[in-house]
Amino acid sequence: MSYLRTCLVAWNYEAPDWVVALAMECDRRGGFRKAAEVADISRATVSMLIRNRYDRAAESVEHKVRGRLMGDAVECPVLGELRRDRCLEHQARKLGDLGSSPMNVQLYRACQACPNNLRRQP
Repeated sequence: MSYLRTCLVAWNYEAPDWVVALAMECDRRGGFRKAAEVADISRATVSMLIRNRYDRAAESVEHKVRGRLMGDAVECPVLGELRRDRCLEHQARKLGDLGSSPMNVQLYRACQACPNNLRRQP
């Protein structure tokens, strides 16, 4: 059985489009491990998502899959159009890890108030 078929059955044919894209990547790449590498998530996460057994908040995983596999982008106030997964990487940076680059500092500050930031408190 294909990963896509497994996904559709597990989700009762109502899987989110990004989970379907992940299952299709598994079929294309020949398994969970290679699809996980491309999506930059763990193999176990891929497996649980496809089998509809992922019991955690999946928003950041969704953004990675949408950016890396589906080409979704957001509008960054500093960099302009940016893939969702790259946006997440910038959001995760800590102030102490920025070095002395003025662009990194500007980006860090903009991320703190950005509506795309998943960690931002409303």
